[in-house]
Amino acid sequence: MTKHSERLSMEFATGRGRWAGVALALATSWSCAREAPKVVEPPPEAPTAEAPAVAVPVAASPVAASPVAAPVAPTPAAALAQDLITGASPKPGDLPMPKLNAPKLAVPKGGEAWAREFANTPAVGELGGPRAGLSDQELIDFVRGRIAFRDGPGEAGGLGPRYIQKACAECHSNPVIGGEGDMDHALTIGIRPGEVEVVFVHEKAIPGFKPDVVPKGMILAKSRAPNLLGVGLMDKIPPGVIASHADPEDRDHDGVRGVVNMRDNVLARWGLKSQDLTLHRLVVGSLYQDLGMTLEENADMQKDADKVADPEASKELIHLYEAFLSNLAPPTRGPINDAVRAGEHEFALAGCTACHIADLGEAKGIYSDLLIHDMGKDDDNKMPDAKAGGHDWRTAQLWGLRLHKGFFHDHRAKNYDQAIDMHRGESDKSRQAVQLLPPERRKQLMAFLASL
Repeated sequence: MTKHSERLSMEFATGRGRWAGVALALATSWSCAREAPKVVEPPPEAPTAEAPAVAVPVAASPVAASPVAAPVAPTPAAALAQDLITGASPKPGDLPMPKLNAPKLAVPKGGEAWAREFANTPAVGELGGPRAGLSDQELIDFVRGRIAFRDGPGEAGGLGPRYIQKACAECHSNPVIGGEGDMDHALTIGIRPGEVEVVFVHEKAIPGFKPDVVPKGMILAKSRAPNLLGVGLMDKIPPGVIASHADPEDRDHDGVRGVVNMRDNVLARWGLKSQDLTLHRLVVGSLYQDLGMTLEENADMQKDADKVADPEASKELIHLYEAFLSNLAPPTRGPINDAVRAGEHEFALAGCTACHIADLGEAKGIYSDLLIHDMGKDDDNKMPDAKAGGHDWRTAQLWGLRLHKGFFHDHRAKNYDQAIDMHRGESDKSRQAVQLLPPERRKQLMAFLASL
């Protein structure tokens, strides 16, 4: 056993004991080295003329007429990542605990890499770590999914031919893997005047292909990636709980309506406009639209023009992404004192809790109703989505608010004061109520927001 792996094993046994039952066994008793995914080359074809790339509709296949790129061999680091992602999972009950005092404890190939992955994974309940109560197998899949989310497939694994970013974590990284994005890694979407179908604009491409060419006259908008911490708890909220807070006719005359965004007769809750139905469909859509990977389960997503055999995203890989996202712990609250408690009272008095509801089902401390609301013409991105118009947005969950670098979908608001001032439309009364607060009470409200 090398000194490095022995040191890592001791870390697991002492300072990182939450992983001991899983990580030590993996690091010393399981070889996760696997053959890297093979690239299948189709028979040679006659060369074809290059056609300009176009923006791809959400439901369309990203097949392009550009020249086919040569297969790309994975780098050693990428190959190791693929070994860890695609290696068959062990059965936790079959993994013996090693004896740390053994003078020569053999570490099979891949063992030290697994030790590093577990050492670098945040603790249970910590920011970016798994939620409490998971089994050993769920913890294993969480770490494997985190690797996939962080590193992406690479060209040899099916990236492209056109894509938005090389890995999910390139956008979802603030303040940890799985968090929100910034405007430097914003998603560009577009719509033609008079149409209702939004398209994704792929601004990057693998060698041999060109990024999307934006048609003349297309309206474009940029949005940062939303925070994914705690989305597993959001997925467990019964649809009836969300729908119970909707008031589309404003029957209580408070000016706040709240509308359920429905797709295919299913209540949607994901995305900045509640445009995605389930966590599974969120994952599948992201692999296809953001990374350019083909998938077996949807006929429109089964083939593309690169050299990697289709479908590129296996059911196991999809499961690992879901295992990571569904088990991400929600952000914890900051310190709570008298000023924070007084500020929460001011938050309710101003009417903010009409939309930012503290608890929804199992999602305690979410501070959202997951409904779409009219936020006023100043917050119009001209992009409709089902029942959501250009200035309709889903109520943002406020857990982890103190960790954000900006606010609203485009981070135009840089601090709490600016964010409050941008609340127009249905939230205008609450904005005015906050503006009328005496300095001391306003300071208490800010202390509450800073604790979220």
